[in-house]
Amino acid sequence: MTVEQPQSQYQETKVSEIPVIELKSSASGDAVANEAIEAMKMAGVCIVRNLLDQSTVDKIRQELQPWEQEGTSFEGFPKNYCQVSGLLSKSPTYAESIVGNEVFTAVRNYFLTSTYECWAEQGTWMSIQSPPQLDSTLALYVNPGSGNQGLHRDDATQQNWNTGASEYSLGRDSGCAMMVALNECAREQGATRFIPGSHLWDYKYDHPKDDDPRVRYAEMRPGDAYLMLSSVIHAGSINHSTDHRRVLAAVFASRSHLRQVENQYLTYDLETVRKFPKWLQRFMGYSLSKLFQGWVDKKDPLLVVDPNVDLNDEDDGAKIAMKESM
Repeated sequence: MTVEQPQSQYQETKVSEIPVIELKSSASGDAVANEAIEAMKMAGVCIVRNLLDQSTVDKIRQELQPWEQEGTSFEGFPKNYCQVSGLLSKSPTYAESIVGNEVFTAVRNYFLTSTYECWAEQGTWMSIQSPPQLDSTLALYVNPGSGNQGLHRDDATQQNWNTGASEYSLGRDSGCAMMVALNECAREQGATRFIPGSHLWDYKYDHPKDDDPRVRYAEMRPGDAYLMLSSVIHAGSINHSTDHRRVLAAVFASRSHLRQVENQYLTYDLETVRKFPKWLQRFMGYSLSKLFQGWVDKKDPLLVVDPNVDLNDEDDGAKIAMKESM
């Protein structure tokens, strides 16, 4: 049976530009994260200037360099796009400074921590919270001569669906991401384009065309980053240059009860995982999502990584879902 869908409808936005946060040396991570959260609630995306310093950017590029030529094209991406995945073991600096970035950590925890309440049994009301998980890691290379990617929402992979809203409410999003510029990222070099405010639109209507006047470009310098909700409409863009390969390092997070886009358990062998810090092991999925999802032999999967681990030792402030089964 074919279901007829509404084709298109002009949807209003309350914001016309991508919010930009100028990171000052005196600003705390919490202050920047709070500013980013408010901007993302309004626009679905924001840019943070100077999130990483040049030396950190250079180190990530150096660590990823051996794999750059092995980058592969993916179905759904235009010609001359290529990506490198499985970055946790390829670049320790990426893992620490991007995946573990305090601004991104606070942002993803705010938007993607799942709260669930129910009757556990007669007379017992239960309320639980589960923090988000790592969804995927990517280095994105847009080569000269690349084409436009079609405007889309990332949360289609998680089968998320929203009706229109006048204001943002928690629970609307299934994922979020942060992408850091590893080199100059101007409009003519393939900067990602967004429609600010489209995270509040009704999903039943078709995406706008590429020439929509509400499209804005996330132009960045090395070390700048944009943070985005998976509900915002965006796309990669044409690289009009003849000699500039645009490079972004990206990390995606999702709600802990969803299937991860990148299979973290086959991407890295167990010996490699054992070399990661505990916070990263937990974030990539070697932990329990409340209520007791992801167990191995009815135990926390972190015990498979390290049988002697202290499950009460929360070295990163993350919440371990459960120590034992009921």
